[in-house]
Amino acid sequence: MMKFIRSRGAHVNAERLKLQKELFEYNQTIYHGFPHRPSALAYDKKLNLLAIGTKEGDLRILGKAGVEFQAILKNQKKIDSIVFIKNTSQLLVKCEDNSVYLYEIPNNLSSNVNSDELILIKSFYHFVTESENEEKPSNHITALMVNSTLNTLYIGTENGKIHFVNLKNFDVTENAISQEIINSKLPKDVAKNLGAPEIILEHPTNSDLILIGYNRGQLVLWNLTTSNCEKVFVSDQLLEHACWSSNGDEFMSSHHDGSYIIWSTNDNVEPSQQPKIVYGPYPCKPINKIYGKSSENLIIFSGGMTRQEHGDRHTVSVFQGVNDSTKHQTLDLTSKVIDFVVIEKDTEKALIILAEEELVAIDLNDPEWSQFKLPYLSSVHSSPITFSQIYSSVDGDLIKKLEKIGSNQKTGKYSNREWPIQGGFIKEKTYQADNTLLITGHENGSVRLWNLSDIAMNPLCTINTAKFFGTDDDIVPIDSDDQNYDADEWPPFKKVGVFDPYSDDPRLGIRKVVLCLKKFSLLIAGTSGQVLVFELKEEAAKYQLTREDIDLVTGLDFVWKSHECLSLESNMISFEPGYQPTSIIQLNPPASITALALNTDWNLFSAGTTHGFAIFNYETNKTISFKCTLNPAEVSNASSGNLITRKKSLRKTLRESFRKLRKGRSLRVTKKGDKSPVVSPSKSKGSKVDVSLDYRPVERQIEAKTEDGIGSVVRYLYFANAPIINQGQLEKTLWAGTNAGNIFIYLINDAQNPDVENSSVENKTASTIVPNNSTEEILEKKSSTEKICVNKNLVNAEVHYPQLNGNGYINESVATNGKKHINLYDDDEGEGKSIDEDLDKTEENLEKSNGTPTSGIIEDDDDDDSYSDANDLNTIDAKFGKYTETKNKDLVINETEKDNSVIDNSFNITIDSVKEHFNNLVISDSHDSHDFSFGAGGKFYLRV
Repeated sequence: MMKFIRSRGAHVNAERLKLQKELFEYNQTIYHGFPHRPSALAYDKKLNLLAIGTKEGDLRILGKAGVEFQAILKNQKKIDSIVFIKNTSQLLVKCEDNSVYLYEIPNNLSSNVNSDELILIKSFYHFVTESENEEKPSNHITALMVNSTLNTLYIGTENGKIHFVNLKNFDVTENAISQEIINSKLPKDVAKNLGAPEIILEHPTNSDLILIGYNRGQLVLWNLTTSNCEKVFVSDQLLEHACWSSNGDEFMSSHHDGSYIIWSTNDNVEPSQQPKIVYGPYPCKPINKIYGKSSENLIIFSGGMTRQEHGDRHTVSVFQGVNDSTKHQTLDLTSKVIDFVVIEKDTEKALIILAEEELVAIDLNDPEWSQFKLPYLSSVHSSPITFSQIYSSVDGDLIKKLEKIGSNQKTGKYSNREWPIQGGFIKEKTYQADNTLLITGHENGSVRLWNLSDIAMNPLCTINTAKFFGTDDDIVPIDSDDQNYDADEWPPFKKVGVFDPYSDDPRLGIRKVVLCLKKFSLLIAGTSGQVLVFELKEEAAKYQLTREDIDLVTGLDFVWKSHECLSLESNMISFEPGYQPTSIIQLNPPASITALALNTDWNLFSAGTTHGFAIFNYETNKTISFKCTLNPAEVSNASSGNLITRKKSLRKTLRESFRKLRKGRSLRVTKKGDKSPVVSPSKSKGSKVDVSLDYRPVERQIEAKTEDGIGSVVRYLYFANAPIINQGQLEKTLWAGTNAGNIFIYLINDAQNPDVENSSVENKTASTIVPNNSTEEILEKKSSTEKICVNKNLVNAEVHYPQLNGNGYINESVATNGKKHINLYDDDEGEGKSIDEDLDKTEENLEKSNGTPTSGIIEDDDDDDSYSDANDLNTIDAKFGKYTETKNKDLVINETEKDNSVIDNSFNITIDSVKEHFNNLVISDSHDSHDFSFGAGGKFYLRV
């Protein structure tokens, strides 16, 4: 019965569920960055708005900076195409399941409309397939076009028909144009299977004429009024795209073999101009889209590159001029080109390219065809993000300074013209924008700062740390995003965009970034143990970088088996006004930085790795202290340094490229629209593999990090003012936490040495809290040379403390560095406590030595359940009360036996009085017992 009751679980009533939803439900308010997996692009000249659709059914409309509309389709299917309806604020969206949606853009000046959401007007499911597993139907939509009279939607389907749909009510009329009708109007020598309509275009000056392009290569000029074929144009290559000239006298068609043809409407069947393969004569990839203006001698197309040499490139080619004076650039993008549009406004022209991972805008009026600065849709993941941090309520002065730095960085690299898309209106803000800053660290060694204060996420500036180091084969240029190819190379490639998914030297990766919001200092740490301090400078500078190396494993039998540290750039480096490096340190072994802390008031920072942590004064450029957190069992595990898990070497990149080329030669080229799978000969019989000629980029393997199993990994570092010694007095401290649960608390004192410039700092350990089964050393630094080591596994007191005799009493003739110890010691294996006579004997010997005690040691090494309680603690407190002239004393509580003795909660009643006579309290335990328990009345709390 009880088993049944337990299986039923706790009942949660409806009211509680409602309350949970109200308290914890998160609502998405705004999108930042580039849309994920874009699939469609459209532009409306009248509205001056850009539309982007994605494979997840996300639809975005973009205008001027700050104007954004969005809708998420209910079915969340891939958006195949978007068509703006001219002279209206409406647009059609066609999805991969053949559903069509009519959306309206709201008037964002109206106060009663949620102005950032598109309004769904109607849905059209006439051609939707009932079953997703069903083979592609013959009425699959392949082309869309709305006529200029705004009353009819023309839909082309795979069976070759052109359907007429009433745009007002989405009713399909019976006046379809079938292939049989068209074939009956064609000459017999050209009549054949036309294939599916690839594109439908209305004549620019005569709305009665439409150009229908079929994927088998035929193009038909059809008269809607007479239902007659005016002209037919035949090509022997598969059709990809077509476009009209502005006056309608000519049109251009692009084809599967990488050629394009300029047709005249006076031509009949055969073109007057021969097909042109720009990058031939070798086999080329299809020209997916083409744009042409014969009056301006401007031709733009995507694709068309030679398959063998440049088949893996993603390009958009731009030509302007005639014959020898033709200006030609092949714009090279890192990700696949989805679509492009040309924006024309009076005499100004701009090319907008939608790629798989970024948006690129080219100023065609600029002599160099420079890029526009993007006001939105910036590619946050231009290089894989390895770190991110958000800062709220940032000082407005910092935002202004960062904007100024960014504008100087972009001078000469981008067009000075205004962003060409200026549609929409922006309401006056009714709220005070909070200055929010996003910092992203990237795999290529760059750090980017973003302004999140508004709808658009604007990049402020970029810090590139790669130029400070020599990398593998020196293949990383200082300005890699602005690097072009050889001017004499054919085709004349020009690198555009910022997306660069791979870094050939993974050591450059950024792991931690800390920003000081008061002094605007920036601390950046990387994958190879490098830490850089940046300060904002008003003036340009030129100097040679220097570096301070810190060896965390000094004195250990440790061999680093992984990557070497980055070599520092040896030449003089020029720095523009802005963030300039003032200090660089290298932690050795060069493992990835796992924790970082900065305190600009103290001019200190601390950095931690798998092997330990260090404290550094960046004002004096001196190492204050360092600590190795490794224990003997972890030395071998931490030597491999497998903390770089996302990498792709240049050698691997080349190897995969050659494999891709070999694979490409073995593939069978299928006709466009043929979705039948290609069977790989390497597969067993019956297995089918879908193969596409547009290869998916090779993904790097993401391996599990090994650092999670290493207890020495420093996870957290924090500078704080804390009452470590006296409860009423705040001291400068550093707190360090490790993977094993150890917490190191370092007390930081200002140096009194007059020879040290700028008041350097020294440190001593105030306390360390260690968990069970951990071997740690407690370090105390009184000067640069003196160290006293107290080991928790203290079994033989005479070995570790020669000033103690075997009975635990202080020896009047033995002292180390003038230090005296009061020892409360129990080794009689009885059930009694340490008796007062022991303390009296200790005090007697202490007085004979004429010394002030500097340490109290409470220790138990017998295997029983005896030991000190509150009475004994009160007694030792009274003894120490006689020696209060100096307060330089330590209390060490050490347990070496696995029993239930030592300190229990009764210690709470005397902890405050004991603290009056001790400077540091050090706690250690060797066994998994119930010994230590500090309650609320104690300075520290520990339970193991």
